Amino acid sequence: MEKKLRRLLVHVFILFLSLKFYSAQAQIAHDISHVAAEKALAAAKEKANKLNVLVNIAVVDAGANLKAFIRMDDSFLGSIDIAIKKAKTSRYFDIATGDLGELSQPGGIIYNIELSNDGLMTFPGGIPIKNENGKVIGAIGVSGGTIEQDHKIALAGANAISRSIESLNDKDSKKNSVTSATDQLMPYLQDFKSISANNTVTVTSYEKGGSHYVYVGGFKGVDVFSLDIDGKLTPVSSQELFKKEGPARGMVADQINGIDFLFVANKHGDAIETFKILDDGSLERVSLTMDTDDTHLGIAITLQVVHMKSASYLFIGGLEETPGLSSFKIGDDGKLTHVQSMKDTESIYTDGIIGMFTHNINGNTYLYTSGFQDNGVSSFKVQDNGKFKNINNIGDNKSDRYLTGAYPVTGVRLGDNYYIIVGHRHHQYYKRGGSFIKNPDFFYHGDGVSVFKVDNKGALVPHFVLKDNEHTKLKGQTRIEIVSVNDREAVLAVGTRDDASIQLCKLDANGILSPINYLETGFSIYYGLRSHKIGDSHFLIAGSNRFDLKKVAAYKIQPKIDRSGKVLRHIVNLKYKEEATEAQVDEAVQIFLDLKHKIPEIEHIEWGVNDSKEGVSKGLTHTFTLTFTDDHGREIYLFDEAHITLVNKIGPIIADVLVMDYWTEE
Repeated sequence: MEKKLRRLLVHVFILFLSLKFYSAQAQIAHDISHVAAEKALAAAKEKANKLNVLVNIAVVDAGANLKAFIRMDDSFLGSIDIAIKKAKTSRYFDIATGDLGELSQPGGIIYNIELSNDGLMTFPGGIPIKNENGKVIGAIGVSGGTIEQDHKIALAGANAISRSIESLNDKDSKKNSVTSATDQLMPYLQDFKSISANNTVTVTSYEKGGSHYVYVGGFKGVDVFSLDIDGKLTPVSSQELFKKEGPARGMVADQINGIDFLFVANKHGDAIETFKILDDGSLERVSLTMDTDDTHLGIAITLQVVHMKSASYLFIGGLEETPGLSSFKIGDDGKLTHVQSMKDTESIYTDGIIGMFTHNINGNTYLYTSGFQDNGVSSFKVQDNGKFKNINNIGDNKSDRYLTGAYPVTGVRLGDNYYIIVGHRHHQYYKRGGSFIKNPDFFYHGDGVSVFKVDNKGALVPHFVLKDNEHTKLKGQTRIEIVSVNDREAVLAVGTRDDASIQLCKLDANGILSPINYLETGFSIYYGLRSHKIGDSHFLIAGSNRFDLKKVAAYKIQPKIDRSGKVLRHIVNLKYKEEATEAQVDEAVQIFLDLKHKIPEIEHIEWGVNDSKEGVSKGLTHTFTLTFTDDHGREIYLFDEAHITLVNKIGPIIADVLVMDYWTEE
């Protein structure tokens, strides 16, 4: 009965859309004039200038024919076709393209409609244009900014003719001021510190006795830092790993019967190391659990602590040649006792578990895993004795699923709904034909973050996919962290290796995932991203797998700062050591100036030798001034390989340095 009703709804909706489309001929008498089209273009362009964004703007008539178009100087060439298609899509169905996109998501009644009509655009930026009598006379499409900017610009153009248009999203945002504030969140760099490990593979954090600690794991060991309310990192100690190699891959900190422990998956040591967390955050090894023929600890990647009524258990997954999922009982002393191992089969997705998450629903505990090599997700019910059984499994396909290279897994409860969010680093980002990817015969149809709804039996149900586009940074998702959550919505941070960014997203109570803002960090993130809260402040701690960087960075999540019409001046004042030769100084100056050609985000660079007569220069002799147009540019510069090389090259001849940044009008 339910299927018949659903089919009927689909047919009714399609009939409704068809009638609206074919009524276009009857509306030609209400066609938009050339003057009105130019007016819409002008209003949209004015809005784009205010937002400081370069876009393409298209206006179509009632028959969806191109009526007027403008390409702002230096706007993306690829956005021309998108702007026109947004306008046509909006006119075809007399609906804002963003609203059409919500109806066409997996599970929606017009799912896959974007494949019709030689390709539709179902993300924001297209809006119908109506005359004074409410008749649709055309539509406007905008592309080149973020989807939020495109929508605002299109709305300005449409309202120049229609006066007052709102999409479903606009109405919702007016009802919920919290949502509007959330949509403006942005990560801002607060601090970064050097690490003793060769790189950052994973990051976790923990609060102990009112103090906050960050654990950064990589090749060689684990670095411990304290984190304060301002986002400042202070080194505490370093911990060597078994075999002095590692790397520390999966790390999770938790309390077991009043004792604080850090569990570390030693990837190449084929072992799990248990450390007691001391009062100052430092670590003391208390247990070492080696892989056996009966367990799946080889190349261990992911750890998940599961608290049951009678005991706590550590679940372990990884990339070993005989993959599977294992559970261990955690003793009061941190030692692990094997409970159960389930070998990977063709029906479950546990080959290359890189992500795990648990939900407790109606007194039952469910565990969810990603299978990187076998491209899917699995759900398990965990029993009170630590044993587990499989519930359901969902694999990738070539249409609406994005699970090839399934990677990070997290989850959230919003009201009465439980969701699991799964990211992936597609196999296309690895060398085809190499030995790492077991099945090189893969299919690529894009990048996306998948949302699954959990039913009352703990099973996963495909619900929504946020697909990557020109306005998001979702290529190579390696970590997804929950930043904040309430009954209405959750803010997520997606770390990417191939886009080298942190993309913030919002998940609403209906399970719809939408992008907020992103920051290009300047370094690839390889599992090393962690969310941490201190008081009312939310932070992200991130590091890179790059061996040349050896840094960990702290970011604060806060409302986006309006930088419109401003540029950033980055001032570097130097004093060279007295023993530095003239040739060495000249070489150092040239290396600095050469950054302009190696880092395109540097808008301008100039330098000079101090000529002040006031006697308060503190001995600093050389000044370099770099100009950036946005926050992304500075981040990329700071962690760019060329800048790191410069620091390492001229560092030995520098006696002192003073760096200051400020924003100013262009």
